Amino acid sequence: MDEGGTHVTRQLHRDARLLRKATQTTLMGHAARFLHPVLLVMVTRAYSTEAWGLYVIGYAATQVLAKVAMQGLQRGFPYWIPRANLIGDSPGIASGVFRVVVAAMLLTSCAIVLAPWVADVRGVSGAGEVWRVMAIGLPALAVAEILTQVTVACGTVKVQVWLRDFAIPMATVGLALALHTLGQTDLGLAWAFVASTWLGAVAIAIATLRVLRDHGVQLRPSWRLPTGLRRYAQPLWPAELLIELQYRLDTLALALFVEPGLVGIYGIAKQFGNTVRSLRGALAPMLTALFSDAAHQAHRARLASTYTYATTVAVLTQLPVVVLFAVYGKSILALFGSQYVEGYGAVVVLSVGWLTYSWLGSSEQIIGGFGRSHWLFALTALGVAVQWGLLLVLCPMLGLEGAALAVALTFLLVGGLQLYLTFRLNENSLPLTNAIREPAITALISTGAAALSFLVFAGSGPTWLPGAVALLTFSLAYAPLAWRAFRMNPAGGRFVGLRH
Repeated sequence: MDEGGTHVTRQLHRDARLLRKATQTTLMGHAARFLHPVLLVMVTRAYSTEAWGLYVIGYAATQVLAKVAMQGLQRGFPYWIPRANLIGDSPGIASGVFRVVVAAMLLTSCAIVLAPWVADVRGVSGAGEVWRVMAIGLPALAVAEILTQVTVACGTVKVQVWLRDFAIPMATVGLALALHTLGQTDLGLAWAFVASTWLGAVAIAIATLRVLRDHGVQLRPSWRLPTGLRRYAQPLWPAELLIELQYRLDTLALALFVEPGLVGIYGIAKQFGNTVRSLRGALAPMLTALFSDAAHQAHRARLASTYTYATTVAVLTQLPVVVLFAVYGKSILALFGSQYVEGYGAVVVLSVGWLTYSWLGSSEQIIGGFGRSHWLFALTALGVAVQWGLLLVLCPMLGLEGAALAVALTFLLVGGLQLYLTFRLNENSLPLTNAIREPAITALISTGAAALSFLVFAGSGPTWLPGAVALLTFSLAYAPLAWRAFRMNPAGGRFVGLRH
């Protein structure tokens, strides 16, 4: 093998190793976060319904404002840092963070001034003070997210999983319970959010400096953003706001057609779908960085092989969770209250929809890796329009399942378009057979065995027995097949679908 081929093979091994480590870290993080919903139940029981509602509104508003302050840079850095490292350009980290801090401070000032007025318009007493306090956490929230994505661009998800997704939420609920015990029944949630966000931002900043030092990335103080980073991030700024809107469209549409109680049931069902989605979403920034590196070096074989391996990892990571929700979704929903079982159909539709999307979803990161951020903006805008149209048609007809189906169909349509664009970007060639075959074999065999065992034991013994046997059968079939797929060498013959 020539020197160029050897280099590509080494890069393929590195990509696979990074994805395996990222997946393992993500799964451990999800397991560790099991305690969070338990503490969250304690928080919602300790504070009044009004206090919790004001916090939820303030949190949603702060998240939206943080997206405005970040100016698309949270998605720009995973693309730009690998390229800047290759061409010797500035990574733009210091200038990007400085710009985000300035924007966040301005938005914080506006929020502090306007919060009491908004509360008066809404006619909610005490809301203004809660929202003013929560606005103090806005700069920390924005900076923490920017720096988290910088570390992902450097090839590690530990900061994202353990600090952003685990430590900060756990600190929030823990401090909220402590402040309530100390008598802060009105502002305890707000101050807990502020304290945990700022402490988390400091911890993330320290961890980011260590990651940058270990990877030899230099900080160059400057106000000026690198041209490549600025051009890439600009279309993603409005795209992020559209994504935030798209995330809430199904709930808004349901509110037009069904009673509020059903909207609440759908909100819980949506959490199940988000769990499946997040297992793949945690890998997205890292994939953008890997594909950016491969595309810039014109390593078509590496890009195709990493795409195949990433698809396999995403689908097989989500599959056990989808099977668990399909078998015991009703029992889990019943824990929230007997009425929540009505959301089981929506749980299944959303879970299967996100699993299917994973066969297409890595295409979005390839498009980003090629620098086509304006394509991503156009696709997001199209998705918002299509999803709203489907919601208006399907929600009156099918209710909760209609909303879930509209979300699933929208993302599958957009995913199909992303796949086509990726096909064109990669010189009209992608290893689709490999990307579909490996996870499909595992899925068909393991779910088929589980379904067969469920049917055999259905109607016999206690009600929990068929589901337990089905999960056991699934696990016995899934484990060896998934282990084989996870450990497969992406530089091997079956995983290299393109010419060198």
